[in-house]
Amino acid sequence: MSSLRLILPVEPKSENTEIYFKGYIKSNNDNLTTIYITKYLKRTALFEETVTKTDSIIYGYYSNFEKHKFKFKSFTNCLIINDQVCPQIQYLSIGGKKINDVDNCIIIYYDHHAIKNSETLSESNDYIFELQTLVRNDYREERNRTDYEATFKNPSWLASSMFIQHVFNYLNMIIWLITSIRRNRKKLVNLMYTLLKWLMGSPAGLKLNNAFNKMLGRYFSYHIELWWLFLDVSGEKLNIILHFYRYIGYLGFTFQAAIIADMICIATFHSYCIYVYAARLFNIQISGLIALLRLFVGRKYNPLRGGIDSCEYTNQELFVGTVAFTILLLLLPTTVMYYTVFTMFRVLSMLVQYILSKCIYLVQTLPLYVVVLWIVKSTKVAGNVFLEVVRNDEASALVLQIKLFTVSLQDLVNNFKPPVEVSKHVEWSNIVSNVVTGKQII
Repeated sequence: MSSLRLILPVEPKSENTEIYFKGYIKSNNDNLTTIYITKYLKRTALFEETVTKTDSIIYGYYSNFEKHKFKFKSFTNCLIINDQVCPQIQYLSIGGKKINDVDNCIIIYYDHHAIKNSETLSESNDYIFELQTLVRNDYREERNRTDYEATFKNPSWLASSMFIQHVFNYLNMIIWLITSIRRNRKKLVNLMYTLLKWLMGSPAGLKLNNAFNKMLGRYFSYHIELWWLFLDVSGEKLNIILHFYRYIGYLGFTFQAAIIADMICIATFHSYCIYVYAARLFNIQISGLIALLRLFVGRKYNPLRGGIDSCEYTNQELFVGTVAFTILLLLLPTTVMYYTVFTMFRVLSMLVQYILSKCIYLVQTLPLYVVVLWIVKSTKVAGNVFLEVVRNDEASALVLQIKLFTVSLQDLVNNFKPPVEVSKHVEWSNIVSNVVTGKQII
């Protein structure tokens, strides 16, 4: 080969650890061979994956050791990289033949997470676009369509009508929105699963209780897997509901906002379940710590009187209480981490629903006709009474004239407000107190 280009992810760099990777070999007409490293693990299980056997797949490993065990030479395509000072190709074979001329190799590092998640890469970036396609194929992730084709097209003989064009654009926008939601609903589950994996490690550099952290992570991951299974089983019924919602959305903005609020509730149901468990666990630990704190000052709660009484504890009771207090206190940071993250999800979801409900309420109660009458100072909205003296002579009776003036806009809106209630009333002061004490936010 005349030239070689090796594209590596940044993540594999680690001390005294071998990173096993998988990639693809692509060649073009300019005698340029490109090796894309797209997937990597810290164990050899990567080589045991069931994949389509092709000559374009390459396996190997990446290490900081001086000496390598050439244990993967049995593969048709094999690559071994050494990186003590700078990355160097220790061994390369393509098509079962060892490549000796690797001095002219160009090594390019890339951010694996950024390449996989980017939605704005253009096909004009040839090898970068190819890299993203290969990375997503390995993780079985489809590219989101940005070139959505309109379902309804405006006939040429109606092109001059702005109203007709707006109606067609409106229908296409609703269909595009529903299609995007149907395509990405499992992606939301994947993001939540990735978040749990991050929490099960050392989130933000915090040192959590490893055993308790793993237990909570696996327990919550199990519920996400159940939600994923539910989406797979009920996929056809969900499609029927989405089609039904599409036609309801034609009725106006308020219906669309209400539909979006319902979809947010459905899409975040699994995170809400995790929040309920985390909030309950946090509340139990806080209540236990408060109860055990009274033990150290010789107090206890009396449920009959509903107050705090003095109490003398034995040495055994003090010992058991001290051990229980220590256990709860040491486990509290791990619980607080999960509780904080999923409480933020819950509060954010409630905030979005609250804003949508306010928008619906504003549209339903907006007295547009009355406001127009107030602007033009119509007599229909004249309600302030003013008595003007016309004649006040001693020789004649007092003559007054009644004049009506337009009332203020605020009074006008209050007087003509329709009987509509806010569907989502939220008391934020109670929410703050519930978050601090671990009580469930409904």
